[in-house]
Amino acid sequence: QAYPYNEKIKSALIEDRNLYAKKFERRNEKDSAMLNYKKNYELDPTDTTSIYKIVNLYLDQKNTDSALAYIQSGLELYPENTQLLLKSAVTYEMMNQFDSASKYATLLIPRNNLGRNYQDYADYLNSKE
Repeated sequence: QAYPYNEKIKSALIEDRNLYAKKFERRNEKDSAMLNYKKNYELDPTDTTSIYKIVNLYLDQKNTDSALAYIQSGLELYPENTQLLLKSAVTYEMMNQFDSASKYATLLIPRNNLGRNYQDYADYLNSKE
């Protein structure tokens, strides 16, 4: 870690890398974007933005195992994080593991703060088992 003790420098570095990563994403240079997000994750593993972005890039590549590894690391820190729970359900669905996907979708039902109907999603996943 380059600046573990200076929070201002660390935050500025993370913000700078996020800007570069977004620029790379717009250019469809996903490997370069991933590299920047992973550097941010190494610097601050509690940064959910890095976790979300890494997971999304892995899912775009259909690399579900790597996506799940980052999702699980995020859920260890934030077990009720709606985005991470939803990403878990989507990832398991992509893997045709509908029972696991349904488990995570069901956890979302009481957290329906995004205006989405997670009950319908859970019912759909249950019908696939």
